[in-house]
Amino acid sequence: MSIVVLDDNQHTLSLVRSVLRSLGVENVRCYLRPESALAAIEAKPPQIVLTDWELGPAMSGLEFVRMLRASKNAAVGELPIIMLTAHSDLTLVKAARDAGIDGFIVKPFSAKTLAQRIAAIRRRQHAAADDVQDGAELSDADGEMMIADGAGAAAMPSRADVIAAEARLAELRGRFEASLAAYVAELAAAAGTIQADPAAIGRCRKLAHDLKGQGTSFGYPLLTEFAGSLTQLLMDGRADDPLLGQLVALHIKAIGAVAQARITGDGGETGRALREGFSRSIARVTGKA
Repeated sequence: MSIVVLDDNQHTLSLVRSVLRSLGVENVRCYLRPESALAAIEAKPPQIVLTDWELGPAMSGLEFVRMLRASKNAAVGELPIIMLTAHSDLTLVKAARDAGIDGFIVKPFSAKTLAQRIAAIRRRQHAAADDVQDGAELSDADGEMMIADGAGAAAMPSRADVIAAEARLAELRGRFEASLAAYVAELAAAAGTIQADPAAIGRCRKLAHDLKGQGTSFGYPLLTEFAGSLTQLLMDGRADDPLLGQLVALHIKAIGAVAQARITGDGGETGRALREGFSRSIARVTGKA
């Protein structure tokens, strides 16, 4: 079974690939840029495409889906597409459905949910194959031989696969949480050199972008919010801007607070107080209080 995964965050790609392999999917191709994914899919269509909503400034996940559906290659235009995203707004879900996706998974995701979406697509694929050649052997895109009415193939991934994938996901989450303090320290160190070394903006932006993606994947939305805001600030900011250092420091302080307290979900009263304090501090620094 072959799956193409598209996400603009390397850590998220590694996470999804690891979980998919634990679910028994051996052929996983990962791409950071939509143009690279499009070219690879056109050259060798997979059986399923898994894409994020946010793919960077060049193209959104929605635009990516529309480009796939508009392909002149029927094998590409009809590919099953699952959207894996932090967005759960009903308007966005409807837009994705209208664009032609086959499944929608909201981050943080579980291995069980991912397995269910894959199994549902596989069942539909095998049901369609039954209509063409009832009970005969079919060869899939990677040369595997499957039975059109084969319950084993349709039921993939197995219960054991799901248990293994959930364990792998928990292991990766533990590693992420254990690395949070070091991440914040590295981010603060890079931020401290921005005035003297403008190239440090790029290093800070990469670290913030990585934290944003991992926060989404592991259930730390406040971390994602602050890291995402910092990423945008570093995209727009200039090293010679006297306010930049103060704003970056406030973002890192907020990120550090989330990391130290391990604030998951919305954080309840603690999360609300932290968000409000952060907003007040930003307003004071920018003169918008």
